[in-house]
Formats: sequence, structure tokens, C-alpha cells
Amino acid sequence: MTHLIAVTSPKACWMVADRRLSLHGQIRGDNAVKLMKYQSADGWALIGYAGVGRSIGGMEPSQWMSNVLNGRLIPMEAALGLLAHAAREKILPHARVLGVAHTFVAACLVDGEPRLYTIELVPDPCTQVYSVGFTRYATHHQTLYGQRGAFFAVAGCGATHFKQSDLSAARSTFRAYDRGAITAQYASRALARLNLVVYERARSTGDVRVGKKCVVAFTLADGGGEYGYYDGIDPDADPTNPYLPTIMRQYDAAALARETLIAMQPAIDAFRRGEDIGSREPDEDALRRAAARVRSTPDDTFK
Repeated sequence: MTHLIAVTSPKACWMVADRRLSLHGQIRGDNAVKLMKYQSADGWALIGYAGVGRSIGGMEPSQWMSNVLNGRLIPMEAALGLLAHAAREKILPHARVLGVAHTFVAACLVDGEPRLYTIELVPDPCTQVYSVGFTRYATHHQTLYGQRGAFFAVAGCGATHFKQSDLSAARSTFRAYDRGAITAQYASRALARLNLVVYERARSTGDVRVGKKCVVAFTLADGGGEYGYYDGIDPDADPTNPYLPTIMRQYDAAALARETLIAMQPAIDAFRRGEDIGSREPDEDALRRAAARVRSTPDDTFK
């Protein structure tokens, strides 16, 4: 399962997700990446999830979302609506087999306005028939002239270990960010610390579904932002997969970075050995071939 927290504020959006994979109380791994970043025609979003952690073939929903949105530069609500439709067709069958609900949470900045959406695949407790919901949330924190303060959403089994005092402390942190008193990076570390608190609280009750390791990302209205992997509150020295699934202006930025790094690896290895890298630098043709290997069309396969 998952512990996921999404935050929208007038200036930025954040998301933290633990990295644990578990099934029926058994730990299956601590290296999942349960969120992605997407650039729509009118803004930016961090999209995370709780529920189905991996397909039978090993694909994670974060990579699946990236594949579905690849090549699509469309308005945010249209993109999320498309994702909801694809989830009904591809994710719901896996959720039904596992007997779990599945929730996507999207923390967005659309035309500079913070927004929060969910896509929920939820079984009826009596009939076990699944319904699919696509919701945009507005609260008293949001006015005609914009959002006054940070708004939080908590999803996954970690929510049962999340306390009101945690929310109060987090609100203080993000009020400080909105005042300019702390940096976005400091706020990100605060979310990693909150994940650690929930992990320790869950562990004390024998609940193994929340992991100590997590990924934290934030995005600004202009598209700037960062992400990082944490082991507790410290940077994870070995995150296994250092790439965050990212679609920027309809291109798979994570896949492009990965292929470019592969093309440059001989030069990097030579540099580490203290050798002259002049003859090992990839030429333009090699970089073009690397870029050509990156898929640029949508694919909703989840297997």
C-alpha cells in the first residue's frame, strides 16, 4: 500500500510518497516510485497514487501514467479525464483481482492557480462492484481570487496513522514558505520527516504497509522544481531508480535523460578513471540515436 501526502499552496505544490510495496501484510520491496510530474498545456501537476503498486509483469502505475500522457500536450482537466478513463480500463482489473481500492491524487498549478484532483476506483462494500470517480476539490481555503493557504490531501493506509497534530505542524511549515521564511527544499525535507513519523507510528502497531524510504517532489508555477529520494530524513544514497517519470511539453523527459546518460557513459567512466575523455565524447549522431529511442506516442498497456 502507500502513504501519500499532497500539498497545494498559492506558490507551489508538493507531494511525498513512501516507496514500500506490500501485499496482504507482506513486504515486497522498498524501491517503488509512486508519483510522476506532468506538464499540460495550461500548467503542471504532481500525480501520485495509493492502491495497486505494480502489475503482474512489474510495471509501476507511475510509469504507466507517464506512458498514457506521453505525447499529449492538452489542458490539465482533459489529461486527468483521459487518465481516469484509462484507469477504468487498465488499472481497475488489477485492483479487482487484488481486492483493493486505488486512488490517484493530482496536486496541480493550472494557469498559476493551485488545484487538487482525485481519481478513485472504489469497490462497493456489499456488492464489490467498482465505481470510478473524478473529483476536483475546493474548500474554504479557496476563494474567487485564489487559494489563501496550503491545502492537504492524505491517501493510502498511512492515513490511518496521520494525526491532527501532524496537520497543524505541516500547516505552520507551509505558511512559513508562503511568507518566504523557508525554502521549498526545506519544506520538502519537512514532508520527508512527516513520512518518517507516520512510518514509525505504523511500525509501532505492527503495520508494515508504510515504508521509511520516500520520494518528495515539488513544482512551481513556472514549472521549476525538484525531487529527491530520502531514507528517513537523509538523502537516499542508493535510490535504485534515480529517475522520476516526467512528461514535459509532451516529451518523456525521464526516458530522454536515461538514454542520454547511456550514450555519455563511456566518457563518464573515462573521466572517473582520470583519462582523456576527448575521444570518448558522444557525437551528435549518437545523441540523436539516443533521442530517437525515446517513445513519443501514448501507450496505455499495463502488464
